[in-house]
Amino acid sequence: PRVAALILVRIDDDRDHAYAQAQAHIAGQYRMELETVKRWTLLDSIDGAVEHLHQFVEVGVSELLLLTLGRDTLQQYERLAEVRVRLGSAAAASGTAP
Repeated sequence: PRVAALILVRIDDDRDHAYAQAQAHIAGQYRMELETVKRWTLLDSIDGAVEHLHQFVEVGVSELLLLTLGRDTLQQYERLAEVRVRLGSAAAASGTAP
């Protein structure tokens, strides 16, 4: 069986900005605080995201479902495309590619 993980994500070099964008999104969309879903949320740079997501791949997660947070969805998709390329390289190098 395949294992999937749903992760809320905001890729940004400025963690305070990432947090503010994510908090505004969660509060506006779901009427809750970011702290409620922090466990399933990734707020980091491209490099940090690759490192974080690679941990999921290493333990057998074969599908990552990433829900972007914030207003600039297209920019987030561009950043996630870079994360995907680097994550694939990291997984191949460590022998953990699905």
